Amino acid sequence: MTSMQQEDWIQAQEAPIKPERQKFAVGRHEGISNFDYHSSEGYSNSFLAAVLRSPAHAVARPKWKSTRNMEIGSAFHCNTLEPDLFKRDYRIVECDARTSSLYKQACKDHPSAQVLTIGEHDAVKGMTAGVYRNPKLRELVELPGSPEVAYFAVDPDTGLSIKCKFDWLTDCGISLDIKKTQDARDFAFSRSIHSYMYHMQDAFYRHVYRCATGEDLQEFYFGAVEEQKPHASNRWRLGPESRKKGDALFREALITLAVCLDRNEFPAYPDDGDDEIEIPAYAFEQEDEAEGEVNFGVAQ
Repeated sequence: MTSMQQEDWIQAQEAPIKPERQKFAVGRHEGISNFDYHSSEGYSNSFLAAVLRSPAHAVARPKWKSTRNMEIGSAFHCNTLEPDLFKRDYRIVECDARTSSLYKQACKDHPSAQVLTIGEHDAVKGMTAGVYRNPKLRELVELPGSPEVAYFAVDPDTGLSIKCKFDWLTDCGISLDIKKTQDARDFAFSRSIHSYMYHMQDAFYRHVYRCATGEDLQEFYFGAVEEQKPHASNRWRLGPESRKKGDALFREALITLAVCLDRNEFPAYPDDGDDEIEIPAYAFEQEDEAEGEVNFGVAQ
């Protein structure tokens, strides 16, 4: 490849494809499907999280496509927050596997995303029961409110279109975001918050809501519900330091994205540091603990 060809190839990679996307007016919108929301105009929390890895990763993300795990999550949300809709729209098949002929036949007559096996339905029912067994979570879902509420706005600092979608938003401005998790205890879920950047989601959703309405959310709660029996649950809200960190993250992502769009350049990882690398610190700690320990097996 000649230098001129290489330059043309690099420039071609720098320009992301911009398909036509539906544009919603600034403000509140209900009844938008997940597909229409994700394919609509506006930058979401998940897109901005990808920007923090690198702008190149963000624009290279594939078109949104639902996974089975997402579909089970949607079924859980629907059963918990819209039980009448769940009864109307979902079909339960008397089988244990999606490879069965009964399941495949049901999917011919009904959207596969809304066809559940017995095991999947049991998990959905169990997680819903886990929500209602927790007095603090039950208190929120029984307040007057609406599920799946989307807000679209414009960030005043960058001029970028932004959006978010609340799982449950009460009429008095309290948000509940329900998360499936392996462990809902504080020390375990705090790790999930960090790993999945839920603290950035909290701050960003508050920001979008404020930009769209001119008001602040009253509160933002996470409902952590364990996927496995007994489907224990907890209600958590972030402390001020975690919220501050989340706020800094989404603002960094927005500013970075605005600069990239202005320059029409979407770089991957920077190449301006030392190329030396070490194994993680915890690996050294593990080695130190094991040093001098030799296992010769059980004495005969």
